[in-house]
Amino acid sequence: MNGYIVFGPNARLEIGGSFLASTASSLKFKDNLEFSATDPQSAPLLNINVPIGLQFGVNPGSVKVLGNGEGTRSLRDPIIDTTFGLRVLSNQTLALMGGDISLEGATLKTAGGRIELGSVARENFVSLARVSKGFTFGYDSVENFENIQLSKQVAVDASGVGGGDIQVWGERITLSDDSQILANTLRAESGGVMLINAKQLLALSGSSQVSSIVNPNALGKGGDLTINTRELLIKDGAFVNADTFGAGKAGNLTVNADSIEVASTSVDGHSSSLSSQVNFRATGSAGDLTINTFRCRQRRKFNR
Repeated sequence: MNGYIVFGPNARLEIGGSFLASTASSLKFKDNLEFSATDPQSAPLLNINVPIGLQFGVNPGSVKVLGNGEGTRSLRDPIIDTTFGLRVLSNQTLALMGGDISLEGATLKTAGGRIELGSVARENFVSLARVSKGFTFGYDSVENFENIQLSKQVAVDASGVGGGDIQVWGERITLSDDSQILANTLRAESGGVMLINAKQLLALSGSSQVSSIVNPNALGKGGDLTINTRELLIKDGAFVNADTFGAGKAGNLTVNADSIEVASTSVDGHSSSLSSQVNFRATGSAGDLTINTFRCRQRRKFNR
């Protein structure tokens, strides 16, 4: 079995580059070179090369991040550097790649950079490529995934000038207890891209949210939000939205799912929702809300 990775409640990052924590068994390079964490052998002379991907072994270890649950924020809270949690600069990537991924009260932030969460099952390869904000990961050759769980007020937040990019891949992805995945747009630059791929289930409960929002006073277009899953469940006051509170147009929200259920309210009476809309006092226009339900072979599109 590969080892596991645990970040405790007081874990912090103080680096100028991107950060990747992974339980992959090896790093793959061009020309069939490999740096193995499980089978150390004499290697050729080390060169400074960018790896092309991560090779996961028979039983990928888990990744767990603990925190104090204080990284979440409301729409009008300022985006400032935190003194806790895991954070990278606005042009870098923060990535957690492993088997099961568990975030409990954790804070993962970048002010406009890139955040990647990937939960991969045994003997799969995840490609890696350089981008302007650090690195991006590709899952085209991955056949099976593991699970990602966010609980106890987790904040996965790439909001900033423009808006950062977030990519999440897993089998079952759950958010509970006021947990957030955010990539909000500030000022005049356009927002980034948020992509969530849950092969089996994406479930939000307990007032949790997945949001791409144009903040008040922002002029840039909001980032697009795409969700691909077999089953989408939004309950207990949770919500998924691509709204505008400013002058910038809201991003487009696209959901590809076999089944979608939006049900029940929170204990304080807030309804669950799935929306792309113009909020009170905003001057920007709404984006498109597109729902593709493959089971009944229908496509529904709402322009507002």
